[in-house]
Amino acid sequence: MQTRVAFGASVPGPTAILRQRSGLIGVLLLVWWSVLLGEYLVPHTTDLTLSAAATEQGSLFNTVVVTLFAVVGACCLSAGASAVGRRTLRTLLALLLIYLAWALASVVWSVDSGLTLRRHVQLCLVVVGSLGLGVGYYGSTEGGPVRLARHVVAAGMIAVAVLWVSLLASGNLDLLNPTWAAKEFGAGTRIGYPIAFSIIAALYLFQHGQLRTGSFLLVLLAGLISLFAQKVRFIFAFTLLVLLIQHLSATRWTWHRVAAYASVLALVGWCLGMLVSLQGTEPLRPVTDTISSYATLDSSDSTLESLTGRTPLWAELMRYAAERPWTGYGFGAFWNPEYMLAIWAVIPWHPPVGHNGFLDELLATGAIGLGLFLSVWITGLVVAWRRRLSRQQLFGELVGCWMLFFLLANIGDTIMQYYFQFPFYASLIGLFAMAARRGSLTSDV
Repeated sequence: MQTRVAFGASVPGPTAILRQRSGLIGVLLLVWWSVLLGEYLVPHTTDLTLSAAATEQGSLFNTVVVTLFAVVGACCLSAGASAVGRRTLRTLLALLLIYLAWALASVVWSVDSGLTLRRHVQLCLVVVGSLGLGVGYYGSTEGGPVRLARHVVAAGMIAVAVLWVSLLASGNLDLLNPTWAAKEFGAGTRIGYPIAFSIIAALYLFQHGQLRTGSFLLVLLAGLISLFAQKVRFIFAFTLLVLLIQHLSATRWTWHRVAAYASVLALVGWCLGMLVSLQGTEPLRPVTDTISSYATLDSSDSTLESLTGRTPLWAELMRYAAERPWTGYGFGAFWNPEYMLAIWAVIPWHPPVGHNGFLDELLATGAIGLGLFLSVWITGLVVAWRRRLSRQQLFGELVGCWMLFFLLANIGDTIMQYYFQFPFYASLIGLFAMAARRGSLTSDV
């Protein structure tokens, strides 16, 4: 797009300027991300009635930031137009469009058609933004994958800064107290997710020589300490699990390395065995009790067994799912004020979501919608790891780890149906960027 000026000359329009100056897009994303996280420093209401009403009416702030995300992504779309002809990208887009069509069709039987339409529009905006950034910005240049990984690391470190600024400003900081959790003061999973993704991205950059040891350790320690402070136990556990998988998958296994790992494990096992055989389990009790206290926030056994109230909630929600198993209650429509208040009448801790993305997707779009959505994600996951294992594209390692984390996170939280969260659009951007590129060893790192 060009803007005409006097004497027949022309100057690039806003869209062309954004395409030509990749650094400007990076600055816009930085400003956008800072504004998005800055919203967490603003006090929010705890009134349950107002919260339910806000769900029905929507958030003007979220609408604005999602729209801006889509606009920035749309400005990059033309730069990646040539990649649309690639089979992998076409397949992923086809599967995603089928899911979007089914989600839109659910407005016919939705229990809240207005909520369904509004959230469907929001999802489409997120997809447009992710597609444009993935294909046209990160996927169309030689150093795109490294740039994406670096940007995610930066996003995570900004989240760390916002977390500690908010905690220090509140004056409520008791890090070593097992019952204290930063998430109780508003710094919850939406802050934790970008931190987790940044740690995974930092390991990828470190493994491929794009991040110095000192910088990697700084990101790792800052991220893990911040997750520990939040006491986001699912995120913390899944981050460690994905990091382990990432490390093992990138390791070049030789007999010497296998023997070294086996020797260390055998030595640790022998030491623990000797200690227990000589003095029993008492010497280990202080360590195990401390770990248990922090892991459970000093909760009772009944609280732990119920996964902090999740299992009774899931049992209640399964009753609703059984009534509409195939079609669900409409995309984004189940958690409306009517059903929310009904759930709160049974579950005393007043959850605003199902704390299980698979169950919430089942409630919204039914088994058909859940299957369609998982077909997109599983296809992307298989493509990512196949490219990594065949060494066609090392970037597939990072994308596969992000997508795996997304699926794991939905076990204890809801990201499906609430798509404007970091794990969804970061993973989707990475997936589109990977699918838009030809497999090569040199273009990724």
